[in-house]
Amino acid sequence: LFKDFAAMALIAELDNVGFYLANHGYFGTALKVDTDEARKVTFKDKSFKKFCNIPMRPTILFSIFLVMISLYIAVVWGQVSGDYFYAKVPNCDIPFESIAKFGDGKCDGGLLNRFQCNFDGGDCD
Repeated sequence: LFKDFAAMALIAELDNVGFYLANHGYFGTALKVDTDEARKVTFKDKSFKKFCNIPMRPTILFSIFLVMISLYIAVVWGQVSGDYFYAKVPNCDIPFESIAKFGDGKCDGGLLNRFQCNFDGGDCD
């Protein structure tokens, strides 16, 4: 998905450079005249609608923003509180402070190196 947006940004930038060059006469006077005419074209946004005197587009965008922030906070809370860890390995009774050592690429042993904890998340063989 990122590569698609990056490709579109590159194409848009190339288009802007081509328009700039044509507007300054590097591709002939005919294209310069056409770009001058294109600069005169204006568009009026007719999609700005209101409901009960409330602008809809900003309201919808702000609502989506609030939902995204709420979901982000929920995910962070699940990570910080250890809920995701205990959902992944429910029978692994380790102290909360040891969760950061789980699956970190180093065999920590002790309570983490047992079957219930998936042998330190696969770190211990």
